[in-house]
Amino acid sequence: MCHIPAVRAVKKRPLHLLTRFGWTRLVRWQVQDAQGRYRCPLGQVLGLGAGQHTSPWITDRAVGLATRLPFRQAACLLGTFVDEAIDHRSLHRWAQKAGAQIVTAEDELQQAMFGDGAIPPRDGRQREIILTEVDGTFLRAQCEESPKFEVRLGVLTTGRSLVSPTAKNRRYRLQERVCYAGVEAAQDFGERLFLKGEAHLGLSRARHLLLVGDGAHWIEALAGHDRWRATYPIDWWRT
Repeated sequence: MCHIPAVRAVKKRPLHLLTRFGWTRLVRWQVQDAQGRYRCPLGQVLGLGAGQHTSPWITDRAVGLATRLPFRQAACLLGTFVDEAIDHRSLHRWAQKAGAQIVTAEDELQQAMFGDGAIPPRDGRQREIILTEVDGTFLRAQCEESPKFEVRLGVLTTGRSLVSPTAKNRRYRLQERVCYAGVEAAQDFGERLFLKGEAHLGLSRARHLLLVGDGAHWIEALAGHDRWRATYPIDWWRT
């Protein structure tokens, strides 16, 4: 017999939620389970977190636009999608909250593998070669303790293919491109980049690993680490 946990309806709680159809007012039941914890089942079904006033569709669009446009322009464009005025400060909060959730998930996955020895998610296919290009650049900081900070970026691919075999000018697209960027120490960046490549490309199963960089010490150390054991050529554009 299926066991259904006992819950007790406490009260109705209204929620104003911004969706692709504009602002919507929901009325949810708040319940209390046998352990005394409170929750809203409707919010769980809809994938809403505590205090969340945007649907997952809105949050995804907001984050996508914020990574490509300034916040004011992103808010204005998102507002045209739902026919509602959206303040750029609200969009900034949504993007910040979504980013914090991603960082928390990355922290937990990193700790699980490199701290607790758990096996990470991995693509089971074997690639002939995986090319990883890594670089870093410094940006000016605003209202931070340090005047500048380094952003590190890694791009993993398994090759390239012609966009059109009949085109007059040859253009190529990268195959199975996977990207990771972060503002963190070189060791943390290398570990998280490895986890990203492992999950999407089965990095540890590849027959050949090629890691390209500009000669920076932290990139050379990354290529020679036991996790990678990659061939490390210097980017010929920089020579």
